[in-house]
Amino acid sequence: MKKDQKEHGLKRILPVLLLLLSCSFFMSCEEEDEDDERATMCYEVSGNYLTVNCMYNSSGSCESENKNSLGNYDTWQACYNDMSDVVDNYAATGNISPGPNSNGGGGGSGDGGGGSSANCDLAYYNGPEFDIQVDSQCKAAFVYDCVGEIEARNASCDLYYEYGNAVWTGPGSLPDCPYCN
Repeated sequence: MKKDQKEHGLKRILPVLLLLLSCSFFMSCEEEDEDDERATMCYEVSGNYLTVNCMYNSSGSCESENKNSLGNYDTWQACYNDMSDVVDNYAATGNISPGPNSNGGGGGSGDGGGGSSANCDLAYYNGPEFDIQVDSQCKAAFVYDCVGEIEARNASCDLYYEYGNAVWTGPGSLPDCPYCN
């Protein structure tokens, strides 16, 4: 009878053990899924263009794509939400730094730190300055061109030439905006 009791006891414990093993398996999978959500913001600078993208950490590294890593994020969505802040900061200051949702990571300045060589600071603007309302459109084109916003650059260029030609009173024709060519 003891043998029957042992077998009966094992039969009762076996489903419980299987259930516990299944639960621990699913919990470990759940943790892996959380890790799969983590992301890194990658960037590269080419000329006056800053390009940023988010990469799931499970997909590799920024360096494997010949890019620099900028910041670490708990989720891909948090990384994506910071992209415009990073580009706007670069356009305004020339510095490349992680966005507000970042858990930290690399960074650099537009004048050589972090692997970049462009600077979108208006101190580097090299265009006409004769009328604040007209040349501000060329300055805007400089910044938009620097951050790679081609449609916005083109809109600023259109305004520069349209309004500039309407109000230009200087000698000769309206000076060219070098960022519009």
